[in-house]
Amino acid sequence: MRTGNHRRHPRIYLPVEVNYHVGEDLYRETTLSLSMGGLYVKTDRPLEVGSIFHVDFKLPDYEHLFKAWGMVIWKKMVEDVHGPPGMGVKFYDVSVEDKRALLHYLAGSQKTRGGY
Repeated sequence: MRTGNHRRHPRIYLPVEVNYHVGEDLYRETTLSLSMGGLYVKTDRPLEVGSIFHVDFKLPDYEHLFKAWGMVIWKKMVEDVHGPPGMGVKFYDVSVEDKRALLHYLAGSQKTRGGY
């Protein structure tokens, strides 16, 4: 169980369709929140903690396809007061172009509160 807010990066609440690839399998889910460090994927089928996979998504009003490697750093199996089931994903190996696009989007976003 986590106590306090230990986030390095501010997050925004943003439902975006996200694709992630595990081996030959492609999954399509929706995010709950997003930051420079990673995202939260709403899913009833979270991957195991430590799972590494390729993730991609488009931000609203951006044509650029954001691509990165991600690793599950925590998962939640049931909905509670903190949100729906899903998994917290940390980004790895993000290109300079993708970092810039994400930073620009997050800096201009007014969606810093809301959701769970």
